[in-house]
Amino acid sequence: MLYLFCGVLSAAILAAVCRPLFRKDDTLESAIIEETQWDLLQRKKEVVLGNIQDLDALIRREVSARKNKPGAVQSAVCPSCSSKNPIANKFCAECGAKLKH
Repeated sequence: MLYLFCGVLSAAILAAVCRPLFRKDDTLESAIIEETQWDLLQRKKEVVLGNIQDLDALIRREVSARKNKPGAVQSAVCPSCSSKNPIANKFCAECGAKLKH
């Protein structure tokens, strides 16, 4: 009889200790907090994505402006292999022929 009582008491204590571990919190407050955190993360993601797209557009405009600038880096065409080389090169980077400037 004593063993039965100890077993029932142990099971009750174990159940009381483990109950919070397996209980799902279905309260309205927890759902609101969870949704709010999700919405906050979604908004942060959208802001970061928008910033990346703005920077990409800015970089593309800057590259385009530098390419079309009158004082932009010009290239010299090799008379031997017709490859483009920076104007500062004296010899072709592809074939090694002397460039005429």
